[in-house]
Amino acid sequence: MTTVQRRRDRGETLVEIVLTVVIIGIAVSALVSGLATVANAAGAQRESVVADTTLRNLAEAAKTAAGTCTPGETLRLDPTPPEGWSTQVEPRDPLCPDLDATLAVTFTVTGPSGRASSLEVVLRSP
Repeated sequence: MTTVQRRRDRGETLVEIVLTVVIIGIAVSALVSGLATVANAAGAQRESVVADTTLRNLAEAAKTAAGTCTPGETLRLDPTPPEGWSTQVEPRDPLCPDLDATLAVTFTVTGPSGRASSLEVVLRSP
């Protein structure tokens, strides 16, 4: 009976323990890599949503300004982007369009990461 008890008390070998540690290490590194990818994607999505919202707000402000301005005077656009963002308007100092004419204005916002998004708005006087 002593031989049977010795076989049961053998335990794990060093090779089994090293193999287990390697497998757990690979699984943990894959998990951490996946979490980093998700965090980067969430940040890019957040920046895209802020850019879209800023562009739409600028377009609505331009539409309102075009509805109340006199043809030939400078269109009053006050782009106030969120902190860390920059805004550019083309043409730089647009004039209110004549009664039967239209004016294309392009808004570009650049986020903290340097990614730029643009929106072209065609305005007309009422």
